[in-house]
Amino acid sequence: MTVDIERVRRVFENDRFATGNGVRILEAAPGHARCELVITDEHRNGMNAVMGGAIYTLADLAFAVASNVGQLATVTLDSSMTFLNGVKGETLYAEAVCEKAGSRTCCFNITVTDNLGTQVAVCRSTGMRVGKHSLVPVPRYQLAAFDLDGTILSTIEDLAAAVNHALLEAGLPQHTVAEVQSFVGNGFGKLIERSVPEGTPEAVREAVGASFRSYYAEHCMDATHPYDGIEEVFRHLKEAGCKVAVLSNKGNSAVQTIIAHYFPGLVDVAYGEREGIPRKPSPDALMALLAEMGIEKEDAVYIGDSDVDIHTAENAGMDGLVVGWGFREPSFLASQGASRIIMTMEELESAILG
Repeated sequence: MTVDIERVRRVFENDRFATGNGVRILEAAPGHARCELVITDEHRNGMNAVMGGAIYTLADLAFAVASNVGQLATVTLDSSMTFLNGVKGETLYAEAVCEKAGSRTCCFNITVTDNLGTQVAVCRSTGMRVGKHSLVPVPRYQLAAFDLDGTILSTIEDLAAAVNHALLEAGLPQHTVAEVQSFVGNGFGKLIERSVPEGTPEAVREAVGASFRSYYAEHCMDATHPYDGIEEVFRHLKEAGCKVAVLSNKGNSAVQTIIAHYFPGLVDVAYGEREGIPRKPSPDALMALLAEMGIEKEDAVYIGDSDVDIHTAENAGMDGLVVGWGFREPSFLASQGASRIIMTMEELESAILG
């Protein structure tokens, strides 16, 4: 499990006694941590030996990090240290490893060595879980990639208005919002193909598509709005160290405009349909996104509201989540293979963060 070490260091900057005396966090994970202390004259006593208090402070921070990262907030219940050898090197290292962890308490063994390999001390610390949340939550995934329409934004009113504007301009019959909702999911091209009557000449269909794109570019944010709570989910994901991306079959220009307007600073990468990259449910766009962000598919999850999104995750061979508040009915999603349909933002956040 990958942990953002800089985020861990920022959290434990508040442990001013340890960090103010030069203790630095090197590694952090649930149940494991490694810290270092470069020895200075301030760490030595009148006999020029490294003070026991400095050694214990190093071990105690390693315990604090290992017991709190990805765990409920934990404090020391009991701790004992045995000093084995004098310090011969110039740097000390403390490694904390969990021996036993329960819902209320945990036990850790901490070993302190110097840079010459001398084992200086061993410490055994017991912690008590005192919080309902973690000081340093560790997300289940490094990346949560979201579909746009029907997943994070309610866009159907603006899409339907643009479709009907283009159809009216061409003298073709218009559609209800519900009908347009059933057409979306496979990109603008498919949306127009499904919106025009069967047998419509290609030239007319292309004119409708051009009119739609032009109108939608000007009116894509008239009635569109984020689903309640999604911005808070994004903030919590980013606070926990999980990156947020958006991948849509909508035109890329519209995606950039909409994301910049509704989610400023909350989305790391966003893409719509791009030339040369097949649309979802092909996995190509999703795999290109992962490659660009340097994230393995095992460390990412794709979230959407349609059969297209279900099959996109399947085709990419990665975890997927499907929400039931979007453009497809839960019963339809179940028929497409969704074993779990998320109905609340709280459930969504929990599924991603673990």
